[in-house]
Parts: sequence; structure tokens; C-alpha cells
Amino acid sequence: MKKVTVFYPAWAGEIRELLNQYAKQYIPQVQMQHCCDDSLLNAVLEAGSITPALEKRIVDGFDAAANTGCDYLIDACSSIGTIATKYADAFRVPLLRIDGPMAKYAAENFDRIGVLGTLATSVDPCVELIRSYAAQAGREVYVESAVAEGAMDAYQRGDMEPGRKLIQEKATAMFDKIDVFVLAQGSMFQHAPFLKENSGLPVLTTPEMCIQNLAKILAD
Repeated sequence: MKKVTVFYPAWAGEIRELLNQYAKQYIPQVQMQHCCDDSLLNAVLEAGSITPALEKRIVDGFDAAANTGCDYLIDACSSIGTIATKYADAFRVPLLRIDGPMAKYAAENFDRIGVLGTLATSVDPCVELIRSYAAQAGREVYVESAVAEGAMDAYQRGDMEPGRKLIQEKATAMFDKIDVFVLAQGSMFQHAPFLKENSGLPVLTTPEMCIQNLAKILAD
């Protein structure tokens, strides 16, 4: 049985369960495993960037996760995605970014792309990845990005409705500027129904597209 280990830089129970659900749907023959350094993302946010010390900590986390007997390793957070890209071939198994398939699909199929998130540390690497895939495909794309400042703080306080409103306000301002929404964080999947219903635009999320891509890899 193939094994896939997912590495998280913060506790993400919702995403873990969602990935497990999609795995049962698309790759039931695969065993999912999960590793977490639950204070890593907060350390990145406090530092404001990925310092050399944090880069080493991320790499050590990836290395530990890669040595859990898995066949594939998934980075579950866009905030450390640039490190995942940098060290993609450095471990005993392939390291895949959870946002990779979503970014690639958006870059290859849409001209005006809206990237939405609650953290600049997630939105900026996602935008960079989309532009990289667009360049590889020889395409010129327009990328509009928005960070719902304060939404993450509201969620962490348990103020869910104010957090949702901040995200919805940012999203609504993008409706006429883009052809597709790209949600930069896995946790943003819960906003997809609102975005689809109110914008009429396609909405791409990371968890399902990541597992669908893994199914294709395993089928080859």
C-alpha cells in the first residue's frame, strides 16, 4: 500500500479531515499520514518572513515527515511553499505543494486570476507560483490578490461572523476584475459556496485539487 505523509506548520484539523475524505474518494488504496509542527506558522508570522533559522526548521520538519515510511510528501501550507519548492528534490521521496495543482490549473486556463486569503504569507507565495506556471506555459496572466486583514485574528478569537464579513468584502471588490478565484489557504474552502453563488465565477481550492493530482500521479 502506498503511503502519503502531509506536513503542517500549524494544527489544521479541518484540512486533515478534508484531505482524508478526498483521499477515500480519489485514492482509497493510499494510506494517509499526518505530521505537524504546531508552532511553526506562528513563528513565521511573528518573524514576518522565513529567516535562515526558520528555513532550517522547516527543512528539518520536511525531512522528519519524509522519513515516516511514505512514498510521497505533501506541504500543506502555502506560507512555507517557497521552501517546499526550493527543496522539492532534497528528500528521499517527492515533495509536493498542496497549492501546486491549483496554481498550475489557474495559470494555464484563466487570464484574470484572483488570489484571496487571510495571510500575506500565504497569498504572496501562491501568486508567485501562479506567475511561475504561467511563464512556463508561455502565457501572460493578470493576477489580482487580496488579503482580508484582520480575518485571521477574528477567527482565532472565535469571532467567526466578523471574519467571514472581512473576507466577503475583499472578495466582492474583486468580482468584476477576475475570471476565477484561487483560495490561497486550505482553510478558505468554507468560503467557496458564497463566492460561487455571488460571483458566478469558478472557485479553486487546494485540498481537492491536490488529491486529484496525486491520483493522476499514482495512475501513471
